[in-house]
Amino acid sequence: MSPQLPLRFALLALALAPAAALATPAPATTTTLDLRLRHEAVDDAGFDKEAAASTLRLRAGLKHAFNAHFSALVEFEGTTHIGSDRFNSTDNGQLAYPIVVDPDNAEINQAWLAWTPDAATRIAIGRQKINIDNQRFV
Repeated sequence: MSPQLPLRFALLALALAPAAALATPAPATTTTLDLRLRHEAVDDAGFDKEAAASTLRLRAGLKHAFNAHFSALVEFEGTTHIGSDRFNSTDNGQLAYPIVVDPDNAEINQAWLAWTPDAATRIAIGRQKINIDNQRFV
């Protein structure tokens, strides 16, 4: 056996590695993560004090494809204020400040099961985001 034969096999394997990676199917489970930092200042003539709210929203989700036709998603959402509490979130008791409706919360944002019989059809049941008009939950 030639001493260069193992080297040739190694070079061939390195050359074919990108093609093998492209042929590998996508993972059946994917994750999502979304962070949103928001600041809102409100100067309302009806209040002596100005409101200032900084909030952080976290959305984390897990989507799984059971096979080519069935998939499911669960997505959690949590919002918390950061820094001072100089605003009325409607549940923090700060009535001397104008309202900034972004209260602290933790909830399931989306949870659905979908069936996709073909490329043009998708039927899903559960709590899901459907972007229509003003983009509210349906």
